[in-house]
Amino acid sequence: MKNSKIREKIDRELSAIALSDEMKEKIRLAAGGEKKQTRKMMQTAAAVAAVMIFGGTCVYAGYSLLGITHVNDTELPALDPMKKVSAGEIPGSCDESGQIFQDYSSYDEVNELLGGILLDSPLAEENPYMQVSVQTDNKDYGIVTVENYILGDTHDYQLVSDIGRYNCESGEEYGSSISLETAYMLSSDQEAAGWNTDYLGYYEYAGSYVSEKEYKVNLIRSTTDTADSSGELCAVFVADGIQYTLKGRVTEDTMKEIVDSMTSADRAEDQITGGSENEIADSAAN
Repeated sequence: MKNSKIREKIDRELSAIALSDEMKEKIRLAAGGEKKQTRKMMQTAAAVAAVMIFGGTCVYAGYSLLGITHVNDTELPALDPMKKVSAGEIPGSCDESGQIFQDYSSYDEVNELLGGILLDSPLAEENPYMQVSVQTDNKDYGIVTVENYILGDTHDYQLVSDIGRYNCESGEEYGSSISLETAYMLSSDQEAAGWNTDYLGYYEYAGSYVSEKEYKVNLIRSTTDTADSSGELCAVFVADGIQYTLKGRVTEDTMKEIVDSMTSADRAEDQITGGSENEIADSAAN
C-alpha cells in the first residue's frame, strides 16, 4: 500500500474514533502527514504509518528511536534486545521512499521467503481468512502483520469490503481471532538506532512475566474492556532478536498459552503433523 493510500485510510479511520484533535494530528504526523519525512527517517522507521487496530478503538504508532516501549506515558519493562538478523528479500517494487508493501494470504509463504526466521504456532493453521502484509526496505527493517493468525473457536467470518477486513462471531474461549505482528532488523544502523514503539489511546500496562521458553513478555490491555475478562489483550516479546506482538480478545491465561506455543516454524509443523519422519520411524521401530 502506497503512503498516499495509507494516509487516506488513516484519515478515514480517525474520523470514526473518539480521540482529541491533538492526538489525531500526532498520529497523522507519525504516519508522515503533511510533514515530509527524509529517506533516512523512512529507512529507520519501524512503521511509516500509524496503524489502526481493527476490532477496537485502539491506535498505535510505531517508530524507531531508543528501543523502548511506552503505553501512553508509561515506560514498560525492558524486553530481550532486538538484534540484526539475516533474512531473505521480499520481492516487489519500491515506492518513492524506498519501501516495499506486499500482501499475501499465507504466513508460511512469507516465512519461507524470509528464510524461516520467524516463529510459528501449531495453533495457527493456514486459513482462507488469513491476511498477511509485509512492509520492508530489504535493507534496514521489515514488519510482517498477520490478521486472523489464530482463529481459535471464532466462526462465521464475513468480509467487510470497505475496510478489507473480516468480522467474525466470538467463541466461548476466543472473543476474536488472534493477530500477529513481527518486526525484524536487517542492518547494523537499525540495530544501533534501536526500536521504539508507542501504544497510544485506550491501552494500559497489564503486567510482565517470563514465558516457558524464557521470553520476557509485556502484557498490554485495552481500557475499554476492563469489565470483560476476555477483553482485548496484547502480548509483546522478543525471541532470537525479533519482536512479536500477539493481539486478541482472550483471557490472560489463554494469551500465555499462545505465547508458549510459539516456536520455530519447523517445530510447529512437526507438532501439527505429529512429528518428523525420523521421529515417526524411530517410534515405529520401538
